[in-house]
Amino acid sequence: MHQLTPIKTVLLIDANSLIHRCFHALPPFTNPAGEPVGALYGIASILLKIVEQKKPDYAVALFDRPEPTFRKEKFAAYKAQRPKAADELIAQIITAHDLFAAFSIATIEVPGFEADDLIGTCATQFSKEKNLRVIILTGDLDSLQLVRDNHILVETFKKGISDTLIYDEAAVKDRYGITPTQLIDYKALVGDQSDNIPGVAGIGPKTAATILQTYGSLKNFFAHGQTDRAYEKIIAHKDDALLSQDLATIRTDAPISPALADLVCAPNWETVSSFFIQNGFASLTKRIPRDTTNHPTPAAPAPQKPHHRAAPAPSAQQTLLSASAAVKTAPPSAAPDAPTAILYNAKEVIKKSAQAGPIFDLMIAAQLLGIETSSWEDLSLTLFKKELPYDEFAPRAHKTLQENLARAGLADVFNQIETPLIPIIAAMETAGVLVDAAALKTVTADITAAIAAQEKTTKKLMRDSGAINLNSPKQLLDYFQNTMGLKIKSTSADALEKIATKNPS
Repeated sequence: MHQLTPIKTVLLIDANSLIHRCFHALPPFTNPAGEPVGALYGIASILLKIVEQKKPDYAVALFDRPEPTFRKEKFAAYKAQRPKAADELIAQIITAHDLFAAFSIATIEVPGFEADDLIGTCATQFSKEKNLRVIILTGDLDSLQLVRDNHILVETFKKGISDTLIYDEAAVKDRYGITPTQLIDYKALVGDQSDNIPGVAGIGPKTAATILQTYGSLKNFFAHGQTDRAYEKIIAHKDDALLSQDLATIRTDAPISPALADLVCAPNWETVSSFFIQNGFASLTKRIPRDTTNHPTPAAPAPQKPHHRAAPAPSAQQTLLSASAAVKTAPPSAAPDAPTAILYNAKEVIKKSAQAGPIFDLMIAAQLLGIETSSWEDLSLTLFKKELPYDEFAPRAHKTLQENLARAGLADVFNQIETPLIPIIAAMETAGVLVDAAALKTVTADITAAIAAQEKTTKKLMRDSGAINLNSPKQLLDYFQNTMGLKIKSTSADALEKIATKNPS
């Protein structure tokens, strides 16, 4: 009995199309360095979902280039109606290469060719491989002409960037009434407003689909469609139709020939996490797959001249080891300046010790980068997708966070503001604030009595026997509306202040 060979998947990403879609679908926001990253956030979210759900074996992102393409040389008005790309968009297209690199996804771009042509070339080459399926991930429908059942599929978006749908040949036919290969002639007749492809004036989608259903192709229509009522109109604009056909055809012979071995999709999640942290994508770090394997993690090699010392991991009952243990000095051969203790929640350590010395607080650094963390174990899972032993976690986290603070332009904030404040706040919390307990009790009693008196007065004015709970917004709203006849929709402070002088009684 023959064992079936599993079908592998290669993911072809229409990079520019996705970036444009995310740029316009998501609100603009910036990373800690003030750089625009809204579109990058969208791409990152899409990649996390695709990699987790589709688990592609291979992946490559194809980019447009800014140079004129062969289409522009043939037709100067090609895409001429499009406004100049915003600087914020261009910056993110450039940085997107780093995002794909973080996911270990190769990128390809060729001057003179559009991403669609590179996709068409790759799809055609890879579709000839046995037991390999091609999925094209794109933000538009241009690639539908490439669809071939069981070999090439197109995944695009219904709306926004979350809901996707996959086009096979049947789905293309359901949408257009024709096959994927006929879409080229369809565009030759209808045109494409987004690319400024002219088509034939006066020929709409319904007429074009009917012609192709009847004659199979534009070539056959020219040869045998003389009796068709649309013939004269189309033949009069034959040059436009043929030009549009040429412009709409995705090339499959671009000068590239990528090897599958160079496109293996195996993201390094630590690298992905570092990119997310650098760009303020705190919510996305929680979606990174975690390493749940139980194999032991090899210890990091000890530096020959240690300068930073990690505090041992706290027990479940402890906040962290005392600062005195955490701030042991380095051996005489180490750097002459004092060693830095790598701590998590250094404030609590300092409160339990007379002196902590130079410190690097992992918790504060993470929070400054927008990472939500409740413990060092949680931070380890966020940064490295596994719970490392503390002695290994601390120096690795220190290096990762320090690098990302520098990239984000937050190193000075951390070193000159956040870190110096830690011992000050610890001292304040240790010293506390002196209060007069007897005076506080007296004030509390006075306020309680005043509230009770006010409630009694209010009940009397409301002629209420006690049925209404003054702490119930629902009961108060019902009283104001139905008993007092006031037009009020809320019992918020602002709403009550507006009706304070409108008592109808």
